[in-house]
Amino acid sequence: MKTCPQKTEVEQAVRSGQWPLGCAAELREHVASCEQCAHEARLLSAFATTRESAMRTAPAQSAGLLWWRAQLRRRHEAMERLERPGLAIPTATIAASTILLIAVLATAWKRIDWSRLIAACAPAGWNVWMVTAVAALLCGFALVAAIVGLPDKRG
Repeated sequence: MKTCPQKTEVEQAVRSGQWPLGCAAELREHVASCEQCAHEARLLSAFATTRESAMRTAPAQSAGLLWWRAQLRRRHEAMERLERPGLAIPTATIAASTILLIAVLATAWKRIDWSRLIAACAPAGWNVWMVTAVAALLCGFALVAAIVGLPDKRG
């Protein structure tokens, strides 16, 4: 079913409050002959009447009450921001742990016999590369867990 080309004119007339008395006689004649436009005019007129009656019966609120609600909402939002964990603490913890690990490794790098240490930590039959791969895998899991545990900034 095709829409009528004068449907927008009918909509504008009803929404502007000019229907039926304030619009052109040709438009009223068209609405009388076009079923689509007549339906549209009835529907929009009913909506406009309902809206006007709702606006008349709605109590007007005082400016003081509106200001008080806005202040209450602002304070509530500020408290929510304070209660959310920040990003600074987990970031600082990860950074400090990384710096500490680098400092310990840099200090002990030349003093430790790495092959003997890895051989002592490795179960029987594992070679150095297997132990290194497992250690790297565990470090990767720890890094992912730390990143996933960080709070979301969008929240």
